[in-house]
Amino acid sequence: GFYVADQARANYCQTYLSIASSLNFMYLNDLAGKQGRRSTNRYPLKSLIHNSAAAKFLKEQGYQFVVFASGYQGTEISKADVYLEPDESLSEFQQILSRAAPLPSLGKARKSGHDLHRERVLFILKSLAEMPQREGPKFVFAHFLSPHPPFIFAADGAPIAPRRSFGLWDGTSYMKYDTQANYRAQYKGQLTYLTKLLEEAVDKILAQSPDAIIVLQGDHGPGSGTDWFSGERTDVWERLSILNAYHLPGGGAALLYPEISPVNTFRVILNHYFGTALDLLPDESYYSVMKHPYSLENVTERVKQGPVAAD
Repeated sequence: GFYVADQARANYCQTYLSIASSLNFMYLNDLAGKQGRRSTNRYPLKSLIHNSAAAKFLKEQGYQFVVFASGYQGTEISKADVYLEPDESLSEFQQILSRAAPLPSLGKARKSGHDLHRERVLFILKSLAEMPQREGPKFVFAHFLSPHPPFIFAADGAPIAPRRSFGLWDGTSYMKYDTQANYRAQYKGQLTYLTKLLEEAVDKILAQSPDAIIVLQGDHGPGSGTDWFSGERTDVWERLSILNAYHLPGGGAALLYPEISPVNTFRVILNHYFGTALDLLPDESYYSVMKHPYSLENVTERVKQGPVAAD
């Protein structure tokens, strides 16, 4: 019952940018212009995520805003109506501290960062399947930091324990420690297992709530060919190609199309189900280097050209 946009692309290559854009169904050109291309300040992006137009609109319609702790500061929307996290977890800041030095005061760190990360992913998937049991209409936001590195699941679900310390490095930051071939093999294995778990969770949701609106959407693609210092050296097709799948009952899928990007997701949903009249925007993709998120380069045509040859 899902529509899969098989030519979907992310609008941005970095999580802060991508989710800020999708949850506010707008491009960030004006913000980038105000901040300047050399800015390193991600706080305005975090503010857009934590105070999004989507959450505001749906709360005004009587929806409860439910958010899962992600382990990633940008999407830890703890002021949501309901904020769910596993019994044991470390915030992004605590992860940095635990890597810098063993801190007995952080009792939660007795398990490794990789183990806690694995448990968090499993907790979110299990809890998502239980959401229909919660009373009333709800807007549920779950940001998975997988199949993004670190690689913690093999294709059969067996735990992987990388030898280096825990971190969310990707692209050239990850490639300091591993090869492109290993990255791709482990990404594929982790994706295989997570797809199985996600399908099971979706089946359980729809068995209880067949009219649920569900969006399965990547905020960016893999990073085996991502150079955080150069857009020219980056495989932008890989980085910006995403899964974008929609369960829109009652005719909502008729408004979808193969190249739909996240900036238009809520425009379609709000127009069909809530009677808004939001124009659809051009589906564009932008690249920026990690240090300067607002140094945006329109790479839409490059992405459309397809993958580059593997090294």
